[in-house]
Amino acid sequence: VEIFSPKYRARTLTMTALLTVAIIGLWAGAVYEPTAITQLAKKAGIQGPMVPKIVSLGTAVLSIGTILGCIVLPALAERHGRKRTLAMYFAGMAITIPTLFGWAFYLEQGLTPFIAGLFFLGFFGGNFAVFSLWLPELYDTRVRATAFAFATSFGRFVGAGINFLIGSAVLRMGTLGTPVAWTGAAFVLGAPEPFRLGGLAEPDPRPGRLEQLEVPGDEVGVEMGVDHTLDAQPVPARVVEVLGDVPARIDHDRPAGALVTDQVRRVRQALD
Repeated sequence: VEIFSPKYRARTLTMTALLTVAIIGLWAGAVYEPTAITQLAKKAGIQGPMVPKIVSLGTAVLSIGTILGCIVLPALAERHGRKRTLAMYFAGMAITIPTLFGWAFYLEQGLTPFIAGLFFLGFFGGNFAVFSLWLPELYDTRVRATAFAFATSFGRFVGAGINFLIGSAVLRMGTLGTPVAWTGAAFVLGAPEPFRLGGLAEPDPRPGRLEQLEVPGDEVGVEMGVDHTLDAQPVPARVVEVLGDVPARIDHDRPAGALVTDQVRRVRQALD
């Protein structure tokens, strides 16, 4: 499979590991949050129809936080880069999950701080959005969908298995908070991962810092196109044949999205 070729292997392993960590935390919080609120509400003496209403309130707080986290993330990723943004969100999850399920859940009056903290759990849980920006930038068009599907699907299988293990731990320990709180450890390990495992493999494009990528010539000439200053025509096929893989630069400030280097333009002018 091409996504495991030497060109893509490090990127595929990195993205799969990071997505797996993201899914573990996202599912653990979303799956066990209603049960945690129910137990806290009953502990606070709340009974009857008020309990599901409070659970709905907590879920709404979590959802609002997630939406805002996803909205803010692209701006942070453009300003600070994908790696730093993802590390920041992972660090937030590493703090928030143990705080909610390892501390607030065991307070005598923990319902209010737990629900309030769900906003931050949701906000940092929006880390999944970074992969929609970052992962497609790491692969050529012909393997981009395969890479995205593999990374997300593998993460879901592992996340499902972890949730079963958490459920088993809850039964054995007789408590919900501690087993879920331990899922925060995945983010402690995952926060530096973009820098350690993928630091030399994955480009981290952002405005003002253009990264050199090897883009196949046929994609630049036919699919992606080139903005020529005069006629905005694609690179002629004969140039593609001569150059093979054409170095291109990511440029977020131009609508075309990719510019062929000056060397390619000089070759075109010579051929014309």
